[in-house]
Amino acid sequence: AGCCGPINSKLCTKEASTTDTPGWKNPWGYDCAYYARHWCADGDFKKGSEWTGGKKCSYPEDNCVVCGKTEAIRSGKHIIRSGFDDRCLIFGHNGHGQFPERHMWGTNHKELCGWPDKAQLLDNKQAVWKVQHIAGDKYIIRSAFDDRCLI
Repeated sequence: AGCCGPINSKLCTKEASTTDTPGWKNPWGYDCAYYARHWCADGDFKKGSEWTGGKKCSYPEDNCVVCGKTEAIRSGKHIIRSGFDDRCLIFGHNGHGQFPERHMWGTNHKELCGWPDKAQLLDNKQAVWKVQHIAGDKYIIRSAFDDRCLI
């Protein structure tokens, strides 16, 4: 235990909730109610409104149910995206790579590393991580593929 060192990434989890993140607004002051009226419906962006999501808009897909905020990828499993370029952190070579790398499988569904749905992402296993709280702000992050530590 405790084999993983600190990392400089943002943990991109979908909170275990079916409610909007309280007080969330994008950098221009638009909240989830506004997104529901204009840009999102049924847990996704309306066609042509994808530009209103992602990092530049403070991730409405992670904060507004109408845009896609859902439960964790699956009980205790998470995606980690690089704070450098927003790509997903993976062990490449079908999970057998020696070192972690940043990757995105496509330009759509960035919240799932480019996979069209959670089941396919989970089946691939390369971009799914387990986070274990140690104490205070200390965590261990392990691959859900083979339990190796992210260092």
